[in-house]
Amino acid sequence: MSRLVQRLDGFVSADAAYDGGQLTTLPMVFEGKHLFLNVDTGALGSVRVELQDGEGRIIPGFGQDDCASINGNYVERLVNWKGKDDLSALAGRVVRLRFIMRSTKLYAFQFVGE
Repeated sequence: MSRLVQRLDGFVSADAAYDGGQLTTLPMVFEGKHLFLNVDTGALGSVRVELQDGEGRIIPGFGQDDCASINGNYVERLVNWKGKDDLSALAGRVVRLRFIMRSTKLYAFQFVGE
């Protein structure tokens, strides 16, 4: 008898090596208030998220330097920028997400809330 245990949404991931990498989404329109990540950075890794407008320009206050670095293994980790996590003012606008990663497996992201 065998048993398979798989992490939630863990079938595929976007991976970055220790020397780093990044992933930028296509332009999208989202609904919701908060951004959550399903991510595993391992012991020495990290991920930060930058929000850009549809043209690829950084949205003020949501740059990579504003984002709190995420370290660890999470199925549902809230992203924040200098303590700010409410994205409702950006809902309905065209945005891109840029993930700046080091030694990271990014499984999924999700916008949640009203």
